[in-house]
Amino acid sequence: MKITVMSLFRDSDSYLNTTLKAFDSLTQMAQFDFEFLFYENDSVDKTLFNLNQWMENKNGQIYSEKLGFPKFGSVPDLQRLVYLSYYRNRLLASSGDFNSEYTLLIDSDIEFEVNDLRKLYNAFDNDFVMLTANTREPRMSDMMFGKTRDCYYDVFALRDKYFNNGLYFTDCPLPLQEDRDAWEKGDVVEVGSAFGGFCLIKTDVLKQCKWSTCAHSEHVNFCSEVRRYGKIGIVPNCKPKAYADLSKVNLQVCQQIAQQQIPFVQQVNNVFNTSQGVLT
Repeated sequence: MKITVMSLFRDSDSYLNTTLKAFDSLTQMAQFDFEFLFYENDSVDKTLFNLNQWMENKNGQIYSEKLGFPKFGSVPDLQRLVYLSYYRNRLLASSGDFNSEYTLLIDSDIEFEVNDLRKLYNAFDNDFVMLTANTREPRMSDMMFGKTRDCYYDVFALRDKYFNNGLYFTDCPLPLQEDRDAWEKGDVVEVGSAFGGFCLIKTDVLKQCKWSTCAHSEHVNFCSEVRRYGKIGIVPNCKPKAYADLSKVNLQVCQQIAQQQIPFVQQVNNVFNTSQGVLT
């Protein structure tokens, strides 16, 4: 079984050693053969040099561009979303007719273990063409219900199967109770859009799709294209880690937002159940 690993890099030296060690651990998985396709742009540190050194004895390629594009943090700035769509599409287009059964799309700052990949792979069935991780921010707790000491990370890219927006600063970001019940049981939960910085997609589907933005996460439009070929799901027990820049986070405001979501969840479920003829 062959898996392609695709990732973007820019000024990544602060965490690059951790990322490359994790990629090294993938190559020790006997059941898979890996190839690595990386895209780097505009780095002013040693990211490109270190990537080239690492790739010397690996099956893969690095595509690098000097574009002079501005650098953004992890913020929902429209221009950042446009650039991210460009980078992802550029990597895909530059990779040619690569041949694998699955592709692991991963943000280069995600911390993961080989078992995270196994959990995604083992959860595939004929209905799903893309499965994403339940990526966690370990320093922010469930501020809605206090269930966990961490919370779901990538709500910006999340839509449930009816395209409701996700919930922020909580364990399960899905508003409908039927999805929350499946999450609690550890079942794969179908969604309209998700990424989490760590997802496994069938390569033949990936080749038919592109990223774009309409002022929301570039993954939302990408997932709309993916869903033409099958379902997308989140695997609750697959839990890599991601770290937000907490220096830019007002925890008091986060707590307020989380608490305001509680009556919203109750209202959405009451409306949904009543519309289905279920009185609560």
